[in-house]
Amino acid sequence: MDPKLHAMRAQLAGLTRHRGRNDPSVIELAERFEAERRADRIRELVAGWPPLSAEQADLIAALLRGPDRAGGSG
Repeated sequence: MDPKLHAMRAQLAGLTRHRGRNDPSVIELAERFEAERRADRIRELVAGWPPLSAEQADLIAALLRGPDRAGGSG
């Protein structure tokens, strides 16, 4: 895990302990942590891939954006 993620996780644990899980600042930090954790995992996966064509990269980007934001029929 990236050192930045370790620091965020520790900050989240401390904030949760002092403010509780339902505090808006805890919820916001938890959401940011999860987004960073997912991005870190995606970076790890992509690092092992062979080079993608432009079409393949566009398809993966559309999948990550989701069906409502893909700009296509998916």
